[in-house]
Amino acid sequence: MKIVFIIGSLNTGGAEKVLVNYINEISKEKDIEVTLFIISLSGNLIGHINENIKISYLYKGNDQLIGWSIPRKIIYKSYRRLLKELCFRFPILFDVLFPKFKGFEFGFVFVQDLFWFSKTKFGGKKYLWIQNNLKLVKDFSLFNDNQFVKGFEKIIAISDGISDDLTQRLGIASSLILKINNPINSNEVQLLAQEYDNMSSYIFDFNRPFIVSMGRLINQKGFDILFEAFSICKKAGYQEKLVIIGGGEEHENLVNLASNLGLVEGKDYIITGIMRNPYSILKKAKLFVCSSRFDGLSTSINEAMSLGLPIVSTPCEFGPKEILGDSEFGLISSEINSESLSISIQKMLSFISVDNPYIDLSLKRAQDFDIKHISKKLIESIK
Repeated sequence: MKIVFIIGSLNTGGAEKVLVNYINEISKEKDIEVTLFIISLSGNLIGHINENIKISYLYKGNDQLIGWSIPRKIIYKSYRRLLKELCFRFPILFDVLFPKFKGFEFGFVFVQDLFWFSKTKFGGKKYLWIQNNLKLVKDFSLFNDNQFVKGFEKIIAISDGISDDLTQRLGIASSLILKINNPINSNEVQLLAQEYDNMSSYIFDFNRPFIVSMGRLINQKGFDILFEAFSICKKAGYQEKLVIIGGGEEHENLVNLASNLGLVEGKDYIITGIMRNPYSILKKAKLFVCSSRFDGLSTSINEAMSLGLPIVSTPCEFGPKEILGDSEFGLISSEINSESLSISIQKMLSFISVDNPYIDLSLKRAQDFDIKHISKKLIESIK
């Protein structure tokens, strides 16, 4: 059986990590041949893909052009821009450029933004993953009706909230929807957490107690809410530092906000940027905070739980509530704002570390999202 997974790039992110977990695990099946198709060959997760997985791509990303001469880069980027515009406007061109995928049994479109791949012949049967709250994504107008699911054999909802939204708001038949939580690779996370990472390059004392969060620096992730909540905790007398692992478009705005709140970079907080291995820092934290305004199912929460970190989260509509329950496996703030989040952070910090019941609860809950458990459900759906 031949399967092709389709995604835009492999830049560090929740969906991208999940994809790598899936293809590495499914490729172990003797009767399944896995190929990865990437629109833009880019991202530091490429190095995490098993050697037996074939990779095809539409064009090379900027990180693949390092060392090229300036004229060569200019010419290639012009070609790349034209190629992308033509293929996105006329998806049938993908079949012309990559005819081998016509013979594949399954095509797995891993993000909802690429729903138009249903018009290609990439796999006889196609599955579409819904990775986020479609009411709140940037291009939400594309998902105001159920036309985008035409041509798909199954729609994969990564949380109960997404599944309910698809059936209740968009009227998609429940028989079309397969609810499969996004998995994590607990063993890999724990092994990477043991690796040495040169943290001395940061002007920051990682041996002092700190709070950690992780994700792209975008409005959805609510890091502005986290900074304000952290400032409230500082004023209440808490001495922990704040570490945010990730990079993105909101970096400058967050630094300015922190300055306005009287927080000093390096002393009170640090934003690490994108890291090859964030887990060596993550494991040293006192607790993990998810401050998202909306989400699908937080991969970062699950990875933090696999390292035994207590969790505090905002009550965003999908995802965290399904993972944490009614504060059964972590604390959920009453509202999505800094005041409410700070109350939950302070409550979690009030536990003495060795007696914090959420450490064991995190480890226990993370097992439910392990790749070995969840991949079986996907494999069973195609056999």
